Amino acid sequence: MYFADFVNVLKRHFRRTISNDELCGILFDSIIRPSDLKNRNGEIPTIEKNEISRIMSRKINIPSLLREHVYDEAVFNGLTEYFQVNIVSELVPDQRELFHQIMKLIDADDDISPEHKASLRILANPNSVAAFLADAFVYVIRHENKSRIPKETAAELSKPILKLCGITASDELSSDVEAAYFHPKHKFTLAEYEARIRQLYHEIAELNLIKDEPLRLDSRLMSVLANAQRIAAMQLSMTGEPVVINRQSRTAIEVFAERLNIRLPNDFFDIGDLRCRHARLSFEPPKFYGDEFGQRKYAKITELLENIESYKNLEPVNDFFRYIRCIRLALRNDGSAFDEGVTVRLKIDKNALIDDRYLQYCDAYILQTIIDDFSDIFNIERTANYFRYESSDVIPEMLPVRNSSRGLPNPNRNLIEEWNELFPYFMTVDEVFGILEITFDEIMQHTAIAFPTVLLLKNPVTSIEYEIRSKSLSEAICGTLTVTLKGDINDGSSK
Repeated sequence: MYFADFVNVLKRHFRRTISNDELCGILFDSIIRPSDLKNRNGEIPTIEKNEISRIMSRKINIPSLLREHVYDEAVFNGLTEYFQVNIVSELVPDQRELFHQIMKLIDADDDISPEHKASLRILANPNSVAAFLADAFVYVIRHENKSRIPKETAAELSKPILKLCGITASDELSSDVEAAYFHPKHKFTLAEYEARIRQLYHEIAELNLIKDEPLRLDSRLMSVLANAQRIAAMQLSMTGEPVVINRQSRTAIEVFAERLNIRLPNDFFDIGDLRCRHARLSFEPPKFYGDEFGQRKYAKITELLENIESYKNLEPVNDFFRYIRCIRLALRNDGSAFDEGVTVRLKIDKNALIDDRYLQYCDAYILQTIIDDFSDIFNIERTANYFRYESSDVIPEMLPVRNSSRGLPNPNRNLIEEWNELFPYFMTVDEVFGILEITFDEIMQHTAIAFPTVLLLKNPVTSIEYEIRSKSLSEAICGTLTVTLKGDINDGSSK
């Protein structure tokens, strides 16, 4: 592990954008200021930009002034606190990926003893982030930084090195590609929704309104009590409109309960004399008045209806993808220089691709539901990998404004065209193959970019041929990815 590796990992986990010069300045100050270092002119030394650039490219070592004083008592004793205040406080809250990346560098470094690796592994936890980073920092400051690679090899490594790779089910980059059955999990899977719905049925049935036994009172007290009840009723009636669970909602709940073989008690929909006053402003929630149990029960019934609706929306989508496989791809740059204008062409058996002809025979309501409510299921989420790749996303501005999918499909919409806009690949088809093409504006060094979306396959394939072109490449990079079939048919039980 070298100083530049350590700096690059830290940069990727800062909450804000930070330059190499600024971050290196913060790191070097952890030695300069506590040791009260001075240069030959008696001034606080500064590391110039060109020197930092040469350190980061491993053309020179860390200045000897810093290497010699990193073990000074004032530096060493205060290093953990310095990192907590100046580094850890600036990092993203979730540091699991940070630990993963640095430990991967440490494990690959043969110059670090097994004992030191073990102690660093113990420190790699959320309770000792500053101590972990401080220990790793001391190592990279003392470690030989200047590259011993021959000039010819160094020149090769300073170029972009582009590769196409797959993303496995465990979110690791791989030289092979996994084609797994596509599980369109939105917020929950069907099985998770069903479990939540069953639990809500049970909780609502347990929320019985408390009804007091009638008291035996004399006529005078009965009259007083009746007047008090009338006054209370008048006051309650002035607080808003009565809350009613309409016939449509009752039917939806009863039908779904029947489907799950759940018997509803007679008072399942009894919410007492619950009233609601709607706020004057649309963004303010309505206010409820009445029995506390009635309010809780109504909230649970509302939650139950929302979950039933989500289940019903997801179910046909789940059926649509039952036998569909997907692959996740990423473009990787292993070199030490960025590249731009990168175009990737994929050659896939045309019978495996979901094309316009296939979509023409699909149910319009399901297509509209997927496009309107489930389009984000095609994005590829970011992973904790040394070659970290960013989450893919179709830019919303590129897609037309759509209405909700509730109700019948809109005959004025071209659903096939909208579907194709979700998958921003230029596609051509010949007699045997479908050619998909995608362009990346740029890719930074030592990183990877996920493809904009997963690729869906209606039939399995065993290989994918590819071609990569870019501004820096004098000729195309060609290759073949091996595709391995993985997973079980989508039955809605898992993601």
